[in-house]
Amino acid sequence: LKTAAGRSKMAKFEQVGAVPASAQTVAAFNPATMMMAAAMYSIEKDLSEISETQKKILSFLEAENESQIEADVDSLTNIAANYKYTWDNEVSVAGNHKLALDIQNRARKNIRLYAKQIADTISAKHMIVAQKDIDRALSDLEKKFKYYRLSLFTFSLASLMGIMLSGNFEEGYIDMVKEEIETLS
Repeated sequence: LKTAAGRSKMAKFEQVGAVPASAQTVAAFNPATMMMAAAMYSIEKDLSEISETQKKILSFLEAENESQIEADVDSLTNIAANYKYTWDNEVSVAGNHKLALDIQNRARKNIRLYAKQIADTISAKHMIVAQKDIDRALSDLEKKFKYYRLSLFTFSLASLMGIMLSGNFEEGYIDMVKEEIETLS
């Protein structure tokens, strides 16, 4: 052992007698406290697993929505590419027109979704922000803008295909569609 002055000192052992049977000993720990600590650890571990699962589910749903937008663009592009072969087939034109309207509605929903998310991200006010949080927010915002633009493109293309497949070339209808696209853009 070392003394407070820094010198070495030998440890001395002393003999201890037996503990009498009538003496009470106090446990070094409270068993109830230990059980509560174990239960709290288990709950915290479960919450951590739930949080991870929730993040995975949200990531999956986001990826699914993004892939749906991309698939809608592919579907509309295929309709436009194959139109020269199917323009005189009423069943094909009617089916494609229905598909274009469904895609247009999905695109409108996605435009509103991304517009709200972008507005929420921009309007969020934080007193102190770390650089990594700024980079993550910027990356997230860029991704939302990307899918907003892609949804707007999908909506525009679906509107064009809707006009073409319905054969409704009335000027008032086309102006209405044009104004809606300009408003959303």
